[in-house]
Amino acid sequence: KKYAPHSWSTVEPERYLEALGRHTLELLERYRTDPNGLHCLDDESGLPTVAHLACNALFLLAHPALAKKETDGTT
Repeated sequence: KKYAPHSWSTVEPERYLEALGRHTLELLERYRTDPNGLHCLDDESGLPTVAHLACNALFLLAHPALAKKETDGTT
């Protein structure tokens, strides 16, 4: 609801990498204090933190800027 459809592909890949790191650190911190922390919810969205982590990883995998580099041999 917060973002327009397909707007994810116009964001710089670095932002997804940074978000992936933030969500990973949040998940690790919550897990250290509570083994059920893997089921924690993101404070802003109310969705599972691990879902945000996975989504950011998938955005990186499918990002047009990175896909272009893979196909033109400039990785």
